[in-house]
Amino acid sequence: MLDKLLTLTRDPLLGVYVLRSKLSPVGLIDRLSRLTTAAGIAKPRFLLSFDCDTDLDIEVVEAVHAELGRRGVRPVYAVPGELLERGREVYGRIASTGAEFMNHGWAEHTRLDRATGIYDSFLFYDRQSRAWVAEDIRRGHQSVSEIAGRAPAGFRTPHFGSFQKHDELVFLHGELKKHGYRYSTSTVPFWGLRYGPVFDHLGIREVPVSGTFDRPLDILDTWTHRCLGEHGGEAGYTRQYESYRDYMTNNRPLLVNVYGDPSQVHDWPGFFDAVGLLAPWAVSSYAEALDGTA
Repeated sequence: MLDKLLTLTRDPLLGVYVLRSKLSPVGLIDRLSRLTTAAGIAKPRFLLSFDCDTDLDIEVVEAVHAELGRRGVRPVYAVPGELLERGREVYGRIASTGAEFMNHGWAEHTRLDRATGIYDSFLFYDRQSRAWVAEDIRRGHQSVSEIAGRAPAGFRTPHFGSFQKHDELVFLHGELKKHGYRYSTSTVPFWGLRYGPVFDHLGIREVPVSGTFDRPLDILDTWTHRCLGEHGGEAGYTRQYESYRDYMTNNRPLLVNVYGDPSQVHDWPGFFDAVGLLAPWAVSSYAEALDGTA
């Protein structure tokens, strides 16, 4: 992952952060806390979002949404327009609970082989023309507005880890600005460690996803821990939340922005237990998370 990121960003500073993450990961979390304060966020906040990229997500997402609600957490949803349209009744009901839906583009970009559990990813933004990307954003905006019943305030790129070059993100933010978006959450943890959990020098406010507590450059997601079994697998996933809880219990400012897929967690009780650890600091929208920031 880090080798790929270095290629994508072409940023020599990444090597510095790789070294720091190995020598003192808590030092980088402390840096994030300071940058959180600098961004105008004075207390801990936790955001959970779901990328709903397959038909299986449609089948299980309401049960996942309900269980999280019982634990005091209401996720934000990123659903490609094609999937929103196929699951319009399900997602419409979730939207009626007040859940936020962000634009995740229109075109379907992932398929799940249910027999093998293998996800097939395609339609990466960095392999498409800029005109194609702009149209995908426009159509995604229309789908969310129609099916969720309100225009999206933010955006996440499909396979966002592949669209990380500075010029790509400047282009992206320029397109999002045309739609009046308040935020993007399309960047990997490196951006947050460098510029903060919220920064705006690309065009609009960008909210990078969070890394794991003990490997701050590695995304804290359900795919890595459960599907790939890396970083300690399911038990390792829980440990990250325990570490964040312990850190945030002292009321140190921190914005933890985590995402996953409903299809990967619906039958995983440990996921709900882990997320519940951060429920005391949960916010239910990016607008709430960004409240008070510039």
